[in-house]
Amino acid sequence: MSLNAQPLVSAGQLLSRLDDVVVIDCRYSLTDTDAGEEQYRESHIPGALYLHLQRELSAPLAEHGGRHPLPDPAQFCDRLGAMGIGRDTAVVAYDAAGMAYAARLWWMMTGLGYTNVRVLDGGLPAWLSAGGELTDVIPGPLPVSAHHASGYADTVDI
Repeated sequence: MSLNAQPLVSAGQLLSRLDDVVVIDCRYSLTDTDAGEEQYRESHIPGALYLHLQRELSAPLAEHGGRHPLPDPAQFCDRLGAMGIGRDTAVVAYDAAGMAYAARLWWMMTGLGYTNVRVLDGGLPAWLSAGGELTDVIPGPLPVSAHHASGYADTVDI
């Protein structure tokens, strides 16, 4: 199911299609690296999974590569596959409001050939303003086949 051709999706669109997408919570704080995950455990969009900036959206720090170097593409795709995300899975990423962390996930996934990734416009505040509910129930992912999850190598030159 394609959400639309734009990189942003409105809270209203997500509300109407919540059962058809994989939602990823990307909340993070540079000043408290555990804060985003703690917030996720306390409350998040129903069905949302969590990706941590330092553990999943970055590689370990090295001599070169900046504060949050990109993770190994194959390992990142394997992680997405373990979460039930394949190349054509509809994914909506969100964060607290600034959209920097959700945009990073969007950028990484689209750069690796994932075709149906969007960012929630306005993040969690927009979801709440649109009447969206929150939950503390942490869902279990539905893994996809390894071939489906990491098939990016045939079409993307990394």
